[in-house]
Amino acid sequence: MSRDRFRDEYADLLTALDEAGVDAFLTDVGGGGLAVEVTVPDTANAVGHYVWISDGDGPLKPRSEQTGWSVGRYEDGGEVVNRNFEIDSDALATTTSVEVAAAVAMVKEALSW
Repeated sequence: MSRDRFRDEYADLLTALDEAGVDAFLTDVGGGGLAVEVTVPDTANAVGHYVWISDGDGPLKPRSEQTGWSVGRYEDGGEVVNRNFEIDSDALATTTSVEVAAAVAMVKEALSW
């Protein structure tokens, strides 16, 4: 599926994040997979951090195949930043909910660290 098609399929998520004051965009996670990336504002404790939003079990899929959401916060070198969640693979939070509000809530949590 093309990047433009994914952008269309996940427009509701991108719009909800924008409305929450979060700058987000599609990014390549390697191997042709995509995620939504959020840049974490630089602070004394977080320079170059970013949040990835993906499917519950891997890169984004067509919405008809979505299994949930997975949100992870990472340092510039790709190291997982773990503040409040037990690490589940690279994810810091996962849910089987496919509701956009669930993803936005997890992103806000990850941005608060």
